[in-house]
Amino acid sequence: MMKVLSRLHFLKRVCPLLVVLLVACSNGEREDALRSFEVGEGLALETLKHAADQGGVDIVFSAEVVKGVQTRAIEGTLPPEQAFLRMLEDSPLTVVRHRESGVYLIQRRLPEPQGESIQAPN
Repeated sequence: MMKVLSRLHFLKRVCPLLVVLLVACSNGEREDALRSFEVGEGLALETLKHAADQGGVDIVFSAEVVKGVQTRAIEGTLPPEQAFLRMLEDSPLTVVRHRESGVYLIQRRLPEPQGESIQAPN
C-alpha cells in the first residue's frame, strides 16, 4: 500500500510539471523559423493578413495606420519578420515582434530627424 501511495504522490507532483513543460515547448517556436511565402503586392490591409496566415504567426495593426499603404510582393522561404520587412520596404510602416507573445505589431515608422544637429558644449 505504501508503494502505491508514494507512486501516486510522485505522479501528482510530476504530471503538472510535464504539462507546463510540454506547453512551453510547443509555444516556444523559434522566431527565425523559415516559412514559405507567396504574397502579391497590394494594399497592406489585405497583404499583411495573407503574409501572417502563410507565416503561421499572429499580427496586430490598426486599419487606420495601414490605410492606403501599398506593400511589395514577396516570394520565397524566409523567417516571418524578414518577410514583413521586405513587404514594408519603402513604405511608412515597420514591424516589431513582441518578445514574450511572439505577436508581430505593424506600426508607422518614426520620422527621421530634420534640421541641424545640436552638440553639447564641452
